[in-house]
Amino acid sequence: MFLGYLCALCLLCGPISSSAAANSLVDLGNKAFAKQNYKTAQRYYLKHLRAYPKDYSVINLLGTTYYHVGKVKTALIALKSAYKKSPNDSQNTFYQGLCYDVLNQPNRAKRVLAFSANYKDPFGALAMVELAGIEYESRNFKRARYWAIAYLKNHPKGHLRKSVKNLLARIQKGSFSPISFTQRNIYKKNQFRNHKFSLYPKPHFWILQGAVEYIGGSRTNPAIENGQPTVQTGAGFEETSINLTAGLGVGPIQNKNSTVNVGYIYKQNWFTTTDRIGTYLDDFTDIEYFPYRPDLLERDHKAFIEIESNIKGRINYGVYSHAVLSMAGSSLFPSPEREEIKRSHGIAQESSLIPWLRWKLHPQHEFSLYLFLNKKINLEQNEFSTQSYDFGGTDPFTSIAIGHSGSFMNGRLTSYSELYRFRYLSNDYWNDHVSLGVYGKLNFRWHQLISSSVSISAYQDNYIYNQIKTGSCTFGESSLSDTNSVTCPREDTGYWFLGGLSFTPSRQEAISAYFAAKNHSNSNLKVYDEERFEVFVQYSLAFPSLEKSSKYLRYFEDSLSRREAF
Repeated sequence: MFLGYLCALCLLCGPISSSAAANSLVDLGNKAFAKQNYKTAQRYYLKHLRAYPKDYSVINLLGTTYYHVGKVKTALIALKSAYKKSPNDSQNTFYQGLCYDVLNQPNRAKRVLAFSANYKDPFGALAMVELAGIEYESRNFKRARYWAIAYLKNHPKGHLRKSVKNLLARIQKGSFSPISFTQRNIYKKNQFRNHKFSLYPKPHFWILQGAVEYIGGSRTNPAIENGQPTVQTGAGFEETSINLTAGLGVGPIQNKNSTVNVGYIYKQNWFTTTDRIGTYLDDFTDIEYFPYRPDLLERDHKAFIEIESNIKGRINYGVYSHAVLSMAGSSLFPSPEREEIKRSHGIAQESSLIPWLRWKLHPQHEFSLYLFLNKKINLEQNEFSTQSYDFGGTDPFTSIAIGHSGSFMNGRLTSYSELYRFRYLSNDYWNDHVSLGVYGKLNFRWHQLISSSVSISAYQDNYIYNQIKTGSCTFGESSLSDTNSVTCPREDTGYWFLGGLSFTPSRQEAISAYFAAKNHSNSNLKVYDEERFEVFVQYSLAFPSLEKSSKYLRYFEDSLSRREAF
């Protein structure tokens, strides 16, 4: 594929200037381009354009170099400025289509590539191949077949005939396996060698995040008043934290029709309160009162693996698993007051296994089904240890969810919705419950740089064992002389709301801000009522993209605790 598109480039790049020096610079750029030294080629093209700023043929070439080094938005600016101003419009529209594909705007990419396919030249041929590949990888076999046949018919001597015929054979069988001969897949492979954020030339991904968060709210607590039990309402709480995240992974590692991703994520949360911050600001030179104390530091070490395979055509299956060790405190930094608590200790251990199935019913619609097999051991309060499955005993159960992903308005509007039923088994049987919930998320891209997101979740927690109380289920209504016991079923309900705005100057970088509100209530057992709100501001840097690298921060979106760049 690369040789084919390079030949097309050479055919369309003929003489561009009467100046020998100018031709020399462009020739040097073309030679560097042929060796895939895109940054070197870029320097020669830019040097030429300083002398000849309206040489739109070279602006076209400059746009292609930006594409190959991963500056896709910059590439689009160059290509659009040269469109219809140079003789190489087939090359121009071909690369514009490739840029939109990288920017995850599939409908726009296909529309521009279809226009490029009308040209009866090598770039028109390559556009047909790209369209066949895009449709095949989105499981739209009918359209993939259309473009593959169009290529064979219109370009009978095309150098990709063998690859396209093999693609047609796969379509005929209704099978799917990864392809490598399209430019979009060559780009995915080469970005690990060409992009400035790449750590090494093999498939990998990484992410860095820094955030500040404020949580506030009120709870309803049990209390004693005049010797009688009562309910204390409006008990306020607050917390602020600095959150740091770093993750590194390897993949996708390809093996026939299966891929593997494996990696490690480290999270660090520094907790404090506004009172501590206020005390420190009174005399910020006194390091003893620095509000972010190491003894309040919490850390997560998370190792994960994902395996994905294709069953047939539109159906994929896979499994995801992770193990998490949560720690608190620090053995390196003492607290301001006491040297003896200079220690690090484990607070929780968690393991998850999530087998899943995905069905791409339509290029814009995908359904998913997964099992949530999670076990969390609370090392500080063992009674709050839980697991979401039980395959033994007299009452085996598991937790399950179904989801739908959609894309609308040429990809500007995307959605995810999920219906789940999770059951939790606890070391304290009074905490055993079934959680039924629905979750929905909408993301809208207002501009290439700006997008917004809204998420809503509603749930109901039905506890397995009823609570036994004296006199009344309503806390505080019983009397000391009333010894009659009543059975009180516990049924909590709640909802989450989250709204966010994100500025994304590139596929690798974003600044995001969120606001979230939660209401948790019980109509009878008011001691479980809680209201809270959160404000969250975050900076993210990732490679090869935020979408790829943030996927493993939280694998499925059964709640609103997944705050990421979008």
